[in-house]
Amino acid sequence: PYQQAFLEAKRLRLPDGRRAFNRLGLFAGRRGGKTAIGGVGVVEELTVKGSLGWACAPSYPELQDYVIPSVFSVVPNAWIKDWSVSKLELTCHNGARVQFRSLDDPERARGPGLDWAWIDEARKVQEKAWNTLLPALVDRRGTAWVTTSPNGCDWAWKRFYQPAYNMDPGFWACKYKTLDNPAIDPS
Repeated sequence: PYQQAFLEAKRLRLPDGRRAFNRLGLFAGRRGGKTAIGGVGVVEELTVKGSLGWACAPSYPELQDYVIPSVFSVVPNAWIKDWSVSKLELTCHNGARVQFRSLDDPERARGPGLDWAWIDEARKVQEKAWNTLLPALVDRRGTAWVTTSPNGCDWAWKRFYQPAYNMDPGFWACKYKTLDNPAIDPS
């Protein structure tokens, strides 16, 4: 239910067509399905012709082990025009692209204007990386979402969850426990 609520919030549009929420956060315990739904979010963005976005992880191993597989597990093969292993870039036939980035060095968050960005396990990424990435979203009014296990009142909590909790315009977030995932058998 939490993953579905995230997707519904991400899809919600205002009467003028703009997104209702351009900063979203999913905070949950281990095995909560955060990375899986982050990958679904990426694939939804790939339906937008010519869009460009980043799927980010705290490190290259996490990018290879979790983030890239979460996208490839849901993107239809028929959509794929090119997969560049050297550039870590997936290009679709409609011109939409996702570039996979490690944010282990905050300077790697510099780049082109983006339509969207996803940071998985944001609790492990330095706030400086988010601050460096943020200007890339400005000119295109890009959206961003984080999926992460909670880590107290860290930067992701302060920059994504707290504004949503305060009902600041444009922010949406939820939190849930590992046991709230219906796929988890508590026995």
